Amino acid sequence: LTAFFQGITNGGGTAMTNDVNPIAVTIELHNSSTYALVESQAGVLSTTGVGIFTFTTAVNATPYYIVVKSANSIETWSATAQSFTSGALSYDFTSAAAQAYGDNQIQIGSKWCIYSGDANQDGLVDSGDLVLVDNDYTNYLYGPGLVTDINGDGLVDSSDLVLVDNDYSNYIYAAKPVGAPGAKHIKR
Repeated sequence: LTAFFQGITNGGGTAMTNDVNPIAVTIELHNSSTYALVESQAGVLSTTGVGIFTFTTAVNATPYYIVVKSANSIETWSATAQSFTSGALSYDFTSAAAQAYGDNQIQIGSKWCIYSGDANQDGLVDSGDLVLVDNDYTNYLYGPGLVTDINGDGLVDSSDLVLVDNDYSNYIYAAKPVGAPGAKHIKR
């Protein structure tokens, strides 16, 4: 799997940087017709956005939606269901906005990136996320593991607030197929 995240992608879109944490993600496979979770695997992405995940219940020629989650990004679904062939599947979210359901990505340099800023993981970037980031900024929090450190530089500061505020102003939310778990909004 290849994916980039808005908050930690450099301006040219050539790499992700995260000064204090590995780029931890959870990748889920969902049934293409019922949207039920089939299997979930946690792992890390390299600075070039590449990660290898091993699924034990996936069946060849069976279509699955691929879902990418991280601690402070918008849950992002593959545009269409994908199938394993000979026990392998490769999917690149970074090559086009259309790789994500509802074209729900932002371009940075040459890469399409998953939106960052959903610190409370409620499926949208909103005032609740702004309050969390602002509180940690006001308290001068720094160090590893802070979901409010949107840009991964090790401290919560105005650059994190700007990222969240911009995505809040653009009403960024998790675009999911109708009928998918928690599908409250449909991005067109």
